[in-house]
Amino acid sequence: MNAFIVDYFEWVKGSLGDPSFSKRVSSGRLLREMEVAHQTVHECVLRIHGRLSYAEATITLKDEQEFYALPGNFRRFKALQQRTNGDPNQIAAAWNILQDFERAPGIKILSGQQGFKMQPVPTLTENVDAVLSYQTRPIIMHYGIAREVGDGFIDFENNPAAVQGEVVTTDEYYKGSLIGIVSADVGVGQIVECVNYSGAGNRAILRHNFTLTPTGTVVYEIRPILPRPYHKLIALTAAITFAAERRDFEGRKALISEWRELWRAAKNYFGDESVGDTPRFRDVEKSGSIDPYELHNIFY
Repeated sequence: MNAFIVDYFEWVKGSLGDPSFSKRVSSGRLLREMEVAHQTVHECVLRIHGRLSYAEATITLKDEQEFYALPGNFRRFKALQQRTNGDPNQIAAAWNILQDFERAPGIKILSGQQGFKMQPVPTLTENVDAVLSYQTRPIIMHYGIAREVGDGFIDFENNPAAVQGEVVTTDEYYKGSLIGIVSADVGVGQIVECVNYSGAGNRAILRHNFTLTPTGTVVYEIRPILPRPYHKLIALTAAITFAAERRDFEGRKALISEWRELWRAAKNYFGDESVGDTPRFRDVEKSGSIDPYELHNIFY
């Protein structure tokens, strides 16, 4: 079993059909295009699967503090709640997003990088922990050799080679992401969700223990949101970009045809009730009123 990034490199270079051009494209450029392609495909999938990729983070509200940071993988706000004893069914307080003209208590999102501000500014006698529920965006993928694996955790490689992708050391960055075991003496093929992450020690806390704790030299990966084989859509999206750059219009046309065929299969997968789709998104997509190609102007 290969890590996705390894397959991605092979797919893109093989799709180009030009050894000289493939040699001129650096691994850094390939990885940058992978991030863009991952984001593009992710947005397409969101159109047919509305409950994709959610996570929660704790926001500590403080007296007279107006501005707060958002998690590094934040995409869209869902809720901000103060929960009694952490119980999501017991909401002591809740804050919604305010429009520019509204003055009621709530929050205003500035941007994913700038964070949000509370309105009015909190006046508190002690700190209050609130739970932010949010939709995640695609994160920077990588693979590496785990430093340690145990019950409910895995420690990422500190400094993987450049071709393996980048490890981000921002706390909570990998929340909601999927971690797959690529190679080990036992436990290969398992996929678990990260529910917390400490950047200082590069340690990911898992939603549940591995069924079989991987042993030996454990190669892990941060997986794309798409399962096999649909994750190839990311490589095809990047390959189409490179084909346009080379002005290889026939090659680009063939890649678009392959993309569309795989996308039709992916729509069937994500449109199935068993993956938690909502009828609203599924019915719109099946009606043909949304074409992810035209919607995102990917291939012009």
